[in-house]
Amino acid sequence: MKINLKYFGIVSEITETNEELLDIDNNVNTKDLCLLLKEKYSNLNFADYRLAINESFINNPIQLAENDTVAILPPFSGG
Repeated sequence: MKINLKYFGIVSEITETNEELLDIDNNVNTKDLCLLLKEKYSNLNFADYRLAINESFINNPIQLAENDTVAILPPFSGG
């Protein structure tokens, strides 16, 4: 299945792109995705980031579905 990844901040610097289309197995959850990305981009092992799936932040691993958009965002603060 295909998912759209969007990278922001330091994460986009590590991946050297803002966006990519990734073809993954059907039974992949967000924890599996993070492991795949850390293998592909080893410097992600040293970065802090959060995931948002289809514009909603997640706190626990969830199953990914075809055409999901996964945003990978560095920590940020508001004020």
